[in-house]
Amino acid sequence: MKSNLIVKVHYDEKRSRIVQCKCIEKTGDSNEQIISRDQIIEAIENQKVEYYTFHKGVRCAKVMVYKINNENYIKTMPNDKAEDNLGELPEYRLN
Repeated sequence: MKSNLIVKVHYDEKRSRIVQCKCIEKTGDSNEQIISRDQIIEAIENQKVEYYTFHKGVRCAKVMVYKINNENYIKTMPNDKAEDNLGELPEYRLN
């Protein structure tokens, strides 16, 4: 299965959902790709791609999809909060 590393995130205005992420392929290709939150959820659910957080040169945690109140959220650790949470990844702004 293909693996991608999430290196940066962009949140919505409420900071409860990630809108999109900057990712690199685990194969060593350092070119960043912008991938939407919905694409990440679909790829994980369909077992097409595994995603991991990647911070300061270290692969940190596997990203999973958790359903809360019939909504999907991407997280590295399960909890009952209705928000995305990929840890301490750097954020970026849309231009």
